[in-house]
Amino acid sequence: MSTSKPMLDVDTSAAERKAAEVKERLAEMAAARPRAGKSNCLDDHSVMKPVPNRADRQRMKRTKP
Repeated sequence: MSTSKPMLDVDTSAAERKAAEVKERLAEMAAARPRAGKSNCLDDHSVMKPVPNRADRQRMKRTKP
């Protein structure tokens, strides 16, 4: 019993460290991505028009040509 407890502690701490690293990376990516996406979105579409979703885009592709 006493020998398995330290092993579990080591495993959880390693998992927590890895999870923290992944969370940091995701936070960095999330911080970098949405700003660019939002600015592009505002540049491409006027403020009045809503951004078309996937179904709308496909419908527009079918009707345009």
